[in-house]
Amino acid sequence: MKKKNLFLNSGNKGMWFTVDAIFALLLVLVVIMLSYNHLNYSNMPNAAITLDVNDQFIVMDKLNELDSLDIVAIKAELKDKYEYKIEINCESSGLINDSSAIPETKFIFSNEIPFYANENCRLRYWSWLK
Repeated sequence: MKKKNLFLNSGNKGMWFTVDAIFALLLVLVVIMLSYNHLNYSNMPNAAITLDVNDQFIVMDKLNELDSLDIVAIKAELKDKYEYKIEINCESSGLINDSSAIPETKFIFSNEIPFYANENCRLRYWSWLK
């Protein structure tokens, strides 16, 4: 008498379909879990800092408050919950720099904004939470 082969038996098609579906579901769950772990939600507040600080300087540029080229006056207009280091580099005035030190242990956001204050200038800033 011949032994029956389980793979060719028509009564086992449903079992193999179920095993295949469970394997596919586990594979999808592993991919979702790895994707979820890849997202680092602890950096979300840093994104808010980035947008908030960048918006402050853009508004100051639109209101021509950067035209004074006075770093002390510019810092006085900024929000108190952040600390800043600011450099202004103009074509004829040269580099205007404050002496603030940038901390090494905090999230630092930096950007550079071109603006016009009777000459072409660039404002470069670094910001971090107090």
